[in-house]
Amino acid sequence: MTFRIAVLGDLNNDLLLTVDAYPEIGGEALASEQRSQLGGSASNTAIMLQLLGAQSRLVACVGRDAAGDTAVEVLGELGVDTSSIVRSDDEPTSTNVVILTPGGERTMFAYRGASAVLAEQNISDAALEGVDWLHLSGYALLRDPQRGAALRAVELARERGVRLSMDVPTVQWQSAPESILELAPKLALLLISERGAASIVSEPRELVADGCEVVALKRGSLGCRILTSADDTAVPAEKVEVVDTTGAGDSFAAGAILAVLDGEDPAGIGRRANAAGARAAATHGAGQSLRID
Repeated sequence: MTFRIAVLGDLNNDLLLTVDAYPEIGGEALASEQRSQLGGSASNTAIMLQLLGAQSRLVACVGRDAAGDTAVEVLGELGVDTSSIVRSDDEPTSTNVVILTPGGERTMFAYRGASAVLAEQNISDAALEGVDWLHLSGYALLRDPQRGAALRAVELARERGVRLSMDVPTVQWQSAPESILELAPKLALLLISERGAASIVSEPRELVADGCEVVALKRGSLGCRILTSADDTAVPAEKVEVVDTTGAGDSFAAGAILAVLDGEDPAGIGRRANAAGARAAATHGAGQSLRID
């Protein structure tokens, strides 16, 4: 069965620079490599879902500019449904500068631009037409008008019996933890780092007790923990050579979503999520750079 999944959140252009060491403030570093490609948390997840055999639809906003034209074109070439991507006349397509240092770790500087101005009125019934699942990138919950768009999509999904998931970035649990706690009881799947969960509840199982069906705790090189009402299963990470962690969490989310839809047990959810995340970590870049062997 081919699942149809709508993904709401950011779509942007990534500029990746590889440096030997991150400079001190006021210093400088010369990059040994530069790459420019499509990115954004929601876009990365939509692309990985497509590569894993699902039909994904991206609900996002780009600028009315050449970068936006390219982003929509590339997504379409990858098979992602772009019919729910809207254009902003006031903001440019989002840009994300990613600094890669030895070991594959990345530091990001983002101007969210058009991504952040997706508005409630941009969410039409067609955005969720025929979908089995709605996935939210947590960046969409940070501020209005994008927050209003995300909540409108959640409302439409619940009216239609569409299951929900949300992937929580660091900035969300640090600056807007209430947005996580507000939505968690409505989710079939919550994806959050173990550290992030510990910052908003005293025990991660509280998130399940409040109504979330599955909580996937991301643990980096240790893999993940999958929590349900009956289980707390630790799943070790796959062994790969990490070259770039950009997009690894977004791909992890794609693997977890499809595993839940397939009715996998907690160990199976963890294995498939880890496998998708590992493939991204073993690849330079994210988004259109992602490939499945």
